[in-house]
Amino acid sequence: MICQGCGLECRDWYGDAWCDHCGGVMARPDLLIFRHVATVDGKGGRLPIVYDESTSDYKFRYPHTPKPSEALKRKIDDGFNPDFVRRRSAGFLSAHGSLDAILALALPWAKGDGSEVELSASPTSTVEERTLLGI
Repeated sequence: MICQGCGLECRDWYGDAWCDHCGGVMARPDLLIFRHVATVDGKGGRLPIVYDESTSDYKFRYPHTPKPSEALKRKIDDGFNPDFVRRRSAGFLSAHGSLDAILALALPWAKGDGSEVELSASPTSTVEERTLLGI
């Protein structure tokens, strides 16, 4: 993907262009939508926590694979590849709230079945946010 803010190559963030250079997700060169605050990393996955400029709260996104319905299970039994169906119906969920509430949700998700989780602050985080993060 190409960042709309600086034009550099960036990676996909569940449907948005995530730019390490700009420090988040840009809508156009002068509008930062999500500012990167921290990253939670563990065996369950790596989650960036961002400040949502439009709603003035914190947010993280995480992959979600819905459970197939009974009708879908019947189709799978009739010869569909279940891995293909799950992959096609997979999406993402997001959680909004205060920084401490988002951390309470993100830490166990990122930990997964591992024993440790790492929390790191972003260079674009504020002093107040780093204080709340304990970093």
